[in-house]
Amino acid sequence: MLKLSFEISTPQVIDLPSYFNALHESDSRRIGSLNKKNGDFSDLRYAFELRGSEILNPRFSTLASFRLIQKLCKIRVLGIGCPFEPYIQSSEPQAFVENPPHRHAKENSYRFTALSHRNLRPDVLMCANRPGAAPNTTQRFGDRSWYPITSFPNMVLNLDTLSTFEEYLAARPQKWRSSFRRNIRHFYQCGHRLTCTEKSPVSSERLYEGYLTFFNRAPVKWMQHTPEYFQRMSQQRGVYWINAMSENNAWLGSILLFNFADKLEAGRIMIPPSRYRHDRIYFNLFYALIASAMKLEASQLSLEPTAYRAKKRLGADLVETHNLLSPVSLKGLLACNVLKSAGGWILPLLRPEADLYRY
Repeated sequence: MLKLSFEISTPQVIDLPSYFNALHESDSRRIGSLNKKNGDFSDLRYAFELRGSEILNPRFSTLASFRLIQKLCKIRVLGIGCPFEPYIQSSEPQAFVENPPHRHAKENSYRFTALSHRNLRPDVLMCANRPGAAPNTTQRFGDRSWYPITSFPNMVLNLDTLSTFEEYLAARPQKWRSSFRRNIRHFYQCGHRLTCTEKSPVSSERLYEGYLTFFNRAPVKWMQHTPEYFQRMSQQRGVYWINAMSENNAWLGSILLFNFADKLEAGRIMIPPSRYRHDRIYFNLFYALIASAMKLEASQLSLEPTAYRAKKRLGADLVETHNLLSPVSLKGLLACNVLKSAGGWILPLLRPEADLYRY
């Protein structure tokens, strides 16, 4: 049986303005201005340089090593919404139409420190991770065309008919239920324990090291976090830490759990390199994540993309999402057309469902 030390007395919900400010303070290249009154996604901007060599299918790694290809694949993106959690958003192109910072960046209050010397000059505007399948035709908002591009599907676990972790286990197919029980039994036989806390169990530097264990292996390296990110998240109410600890209280790993007003969402998983693939830590962190979501009386838990096969075994379902991209430069127009016609061939996670479960 899973034993979880749930150390949350009064559950808190994330305060969006405070959360967005924390994201900005952890890396000012990414988060711009926001409406401090209500934390509305439509008033949040972020900018980054997308390097094709980091997101291309591994089969193109040799091609991506050429300098000319690297230059062509560097796409400067100005997005609206939030680049991290929550994963699925409803950011609208209308916000760009009404207040286009890509045209008069100096006249707006966006704080893109690392990009200001180029006056932003994005290649592409993006509304990311909108719910539902990508429309078949180009969308028109204001004076701009927006290309619908399939995004990486989310994985969502429905918990509305379950109240305890034992009920969750009983609902899984026999072969996976037996596997889960073996993983749990092995973890406790090693003398380890699981906790859910409001503060991080170790320093941000150690958390960052554990995060890199997975980031460096990821098929798509989306916007790398910084040590400051983990420090800021530890100071945010409504952000919980699911932790694996050894018998002598040594840190074995953590996974973040975000309590947004309308949903619970899994965040980064962190395991120190010396503990990677040891003692079934990875699996037990996810079991404790699910048990914590039940303690918080969640009807759904978003597990986010990647590790699709493992998350399917946990009982999560695929939820389709899409991006809307609007080209600003010639390079951006080329990128939009290539992604629309060959995105699944170029990017490893934009694949049919059967292929996704390889990752």
